[in-house]
Amino acid sequence: VNVLILDINSFYYIDLSEPEFLIRFALHIHNLLVRSKNDYFSKNPLTESIKVSCPLIYDCSVNMARIIKIHTGISINDDEIAYIAFHLGSTLEAQRNLTTKITAVLYCPNYYDTNLRISDTINQHFGQKMLIKYILTDESEIEKVKDADLLISSIPSLTITLFFTYRDQEMLREKIDILQKEKKQKEFEGYLRLILIPEFFERKLGFRNEVECIDYMVEKMRKKGYVDASFKNEVLERERLSTTAFGSFAIPHAMKMYAKKTGMNILICDEPIPWKNHPVTFVIMLSFNKNDRHIFNEIYDPITMILSESDNLRKLCSCQNYEDFIHTIVAML
Repeated sequence: VNVLILDINSFYYIDLSEPEFLIRFALHIHNLLVRSKNDYFSKNPLTESIKVSCPLIYDCSVNMARIIKIHTGISINDDEIAYIAFHLGSTLEAQRNLTTKITAVLYCPNYYDTNLRISDTINQHFGQKMLIKYILTDESEIEKVKDADLLISSIPSLTITLFFTYRDQEMLREKIDILQKEKKQKEFEGYLRLILIPEFFERKLGFRNEVECIDYMVEKMRKKGYVDASFKNEVLERERLSTTAFGSFAIPHAMKMYAKKTGMNILICDEPIPWKNHPVTFVIMLSFNKNDRHIFNEIYDPITMILSESDNLRKLCSCQNYEDFIHTIVAML
């Protein structure tokens, strides 16, 4: 289990070293290995929904299954991989919430500890979404703050009253939601433009199967200097562990982030590709250099969730060029 945790930290920047998680997860892996020795694997009715709703967590779990096979020779099926994902989910969500919080400055007069009272009340209502980094009582201090997303003030005509009423709560909730969305969209677009070049947005008639499609896309990335010849085998190995097709789209990628450059290759097919049991029309191939592995965490889940909506997928398949695609998918986040 320590080997699994170190590997996930190395490749995904996810820290799973909390003692409580370690104990629970070690017990689960122990029971998994016992079941496997008796040729018994638990059936998981939520496997498909976990793959779609928690793609990053599921991908981490697939990687763990690969490591287990290397060390024990035991092949883990999709249902057991989904159970591993259960254990990773809560820990990863807690870490993600810390990085997506809106940061704020609270500015109000320090009259009988009014600022502390307001701060406590705001935290009770919005502590999960927002972090108050500074509490200021002097207006001249506001200009010195450069690392906050939102200024909350009790001065008339600005955001809140001294009593932080229900109306103030609703105004602040709406403002936080808008800022969170804008912040996510800005970061998402930045990552997309960093790894997706116009040459990697293409429409094709179709392919006979997923191997033919993967071969075509890998060769295109190899010629552009993003991957080497071994990348194809790594992508196919990931497919053998658990298909990367989700309904009408697929996101083939390697388990290891040893690509020369981080990139995204998009292929829209006018005729569906028979991809295992899925008729795929939209393919995103990802390659990641180890120095950019944090980007994988930031884009894999959002892209999968966007594509899981049939209306979104239909709109993206109708995009005719690079800029159209970027603007359309960012607006969907």
